[in-house]
Amino acid sequence: MRWGDFAVTGSYDADAGQFTPVEIVPAAEIPEPPDSPSDEPIGTPCADPDGGWRVVDESRVSLDDFHAATAHASTVEGYAASWVDMSRNPAAGADPLDPAVEAQLSDPRYTILNVAVAGDPAAAEASIRALWGGMLCVTRAERTEAELVALLQEIIDGPGVLGGGVDGIAGTVGITVVHDDGSFQEELDDRHGEGLVIVSSTLVPA
Repeated sequence: MRWGDFAVTGSYDADAGQFTPVEIVPAAEIPEPPDSPSDEPIGTPCADPDGGWRVVDESRVSLDDFHAATAHASTVEGYAASWVDMSRNPAAGADPLDPAVEAQLSDPRYTILNVAVAGDPAAAEASIRALWGGMLCVTRAERTEAELVALLQEIIDGPGVLGGGVDGIAGTVGITVVHDDGSFQEELDDRHGEGLVIVSSTLVPA
């Protein structure tokens, strides 16, 4: 048995569900594609607060406080997603393998906790603020994480779907299939609205 990463070119018979390889090339010989916008770090959508981004309560900005706040955020009404923005950290951009840099990057005092909710952002912020005195940005999302997961489950149970996931930040559901000539994407756009479900094919034109 041989394991490895390869780029395989061939023909696919969708009706028979059969792929016939014509050329197999080690993946290392294929040029790396350029970074996509999705590879860029996710920032903070809130405007800078008066006085700039800063800790508002030093008594509630430990690592334990941060973990408690992020865990609580996932339970607030209308929760959609949460992520961190460490761009304000003085160590941002330095070598993360340096132990000193790694320790500073983990300092919650320099971390902006971002939370998106489909409910009331002000109510969610007040609830999270009871636990977290560090930098915080709460914004409005169109759909909850639970709604996206339910939609994913509905689609993933259908034929021809290999897998999928949800992106609560973008508010989208991603689906992977063996091959889509565009008709499945069009069907999902008609059913759920354009841009909500994104179909990716494992097989793509050579």
